[in-house]
Amino acid sequence: MENVFIMTSKAGNRIEAIDGFLCVDGKRVGCEVEPLHGLNLSKAMEVKPDAAYICNNIVLNATEGDAAKGAIETQKAEIAEKKHAERVEWEGPLVKHRVLLRSGYYLSDNEIATICILPDDDQQGYADWCKGYVFCTSAIDPAYKVSFSDSPTAQAIFGDRSRATKYTICSGESSVRIITEMEENAVLSECRAEEERREAAKLEKAEKLEKERISKEKKRAELMETVSRVDVSKSTYADEGGKQAMYTITVVFKDGDSLAFTDRNVFDFGRCTNPLYSIADGEEPGGLVTSDGGKLVFESFAEPGGWRAVRELTEKERVAYRLIRGYYGFAGSGIRM
Repeated sequence: MENVFIMTSKAGNRIEAIDGFLCVDGKRVGCEVEPLHGLNLSKAMEVKPDAAYICNNIVLNATEGDAAKGAIETQKAEIAEKKHAERVEWEGPLVKHRVLLRSGYYLSDNEIATICILPDDDQQGYADWCKGYVFCTSAIDPAYKVSFSDSPTAQAIFGDRSRATKYTICSGESSVRIITEMEENAVLSECRAEEERREAAKLEKAEKLEKERISKEKKRAELMETVSRVDVSKSTYADEGGKQAMYTITVVFKDGDSLAFTDRNVFDFGRCTNPLYSIADGEEPGGLVTSDGGKLVFESFAEPGGWRAVRELTEKERVAYRLIRGYYGFAGSGIRM
């Protein structure tokens, strides 16, 4: 492959394209020749008035840049063609088998690859030619499952080196077995069917979530028919679990009435939505909402009897409570009472 002269710098350095790189006196500086724009072009023109391209720190004019770019691309193509020819020559004598890879942890349950049996003295092929193959230095009997850990010399690399750790000697569960064309077709068919099942399940889940979202928004719209706005403020308080968030939520109705609640995640209990007003004469502000036979009921705590039912929620209280529980404060957090 011939070197391509590009120019001589002001300092007298010889700039050439060599083996797909732009070089200064034979030393590589870069392989990407890029056009200059904006501020970079302005700065480059201070050094070279007719600047148009740059490669690392080498500024080139349009003629030099086009020549460098063309030479580098041509050289890269020649190198790739040469490597391909070398690989074809190297692969020629290899004994290849289609195999089924299985593992309980490192490999997928069903993965098919090509395996090549190499003599123990032929180790160099791994580095440059491993793309798309599994290489193993142990002979494989088609009727026998061979584990990569059976032999200290057994090695395997699949694809590029970024995936090598998956296939280097791992555990006794990782094994490779030669399969027939019929078996391969069956496995591939099974994999396609499994992929289709997964896609169908994902689609079904997405449709279900969308239906739930639409249903939830419809319920929210129904609840908001008598509500003008919902005001939310957030603060913190401390309990046995440490610092906790607390929401103060005021539901303002279209007729001017309003109802305020707190929404908290109480330590060792769960989500509590409590009124900030007295639920009955003589009661302190607060209370617990429970369900009794499908009806929402306020309960109040008093010694010595404990929690006791006070009254059923009014229509406005039911609207406010359901709005808060479904759409505000800790709604959607997964906290349960």
